Amino acid sequence: MTLLICQFLAIWNFSVRTKLTAFNKSSIEALSLCIKASHKFKLQAFTWINRQKVPFDKFGEVPLKNGK
Repeated sequence: MTLLICQFLAIWNFSVRTKLTAFNKSSIEALSLCIKASHKFKLQAFTWINRQKVPFDKFGEVPLKNGK
């Protein structure tokens, strides 16, 4: 909500506009670093079927065992 108000204020106030632009640039930088760092980790996703731990395949689906 605060960012929305700042965007409306930035139309008339140059000081708010420059600070909002700097905030947006730093947010983009931080998010891009998070995305780059997350590619290094392998997700260990799994589910429980009949009290056995079954991992998801690379497409996010549960592999079928014995055609079931």
